[in-house]
Amino acid sequence: RYLGDKLPVQNAKAKIPSDVSPKSEHYKATVTLIKAGLLAPDKNGKLNPNKPITRAEMAKILVKAFDVKIKASYDFADTIEGDEETRDYVRALYSNGITTGYLEDATFRPEKSLTRQQFAVFMHRSINVDPDYVAPPIEIPGKPMPEPSKPSTKFPAGAVNDKLIM
Repeated sequence: RYLGDKLPVQNAKAKIPSDVSPKSEHYKATVTLIKAGLLAPDKNGKLNPNKPITRAEMAKILVKAFDVKIKASYDFADTIEGDEETRDYVRALYSNGITTGYLEDATFRPEKSLTRQQFAVFMHRSINVDPDYVAPPIEIPGKPMPEPSKPSTKFPAGAVNDKLIM
């Protein structure tokens, strides 16, 4: 399922940020991810290659790299409002059992950095998606059980679902 070298090039002429050095051993892979639209410079034109990655950034990378589709449009308490693109990436991960979010408050925390353990679990679940997985509605404390909303048109419509917070 991983698209690897088959990642579609979205911008062959993408400007490579000045903080991505051609001398880096990771240069070729980084440029491939930039041209595929998986990595993007910040508002100052920098990639910040040594900065921790956020959960929202990881969601985007996994959805695009593993071609994950939205199967159900359930939202976490902190993804209902805000950036539609991030919400759709998170919906794709949740509806395929790749993320459970933070169980204690039904949040995803998109701007929070990933730990190594979370990264490992996200990757494991992305590699081992169960095509028959059916995501349960997300129970947000103090709110009625949600009905699935209409899936986004951005992503046409497994995994291990243990108690790890992801």
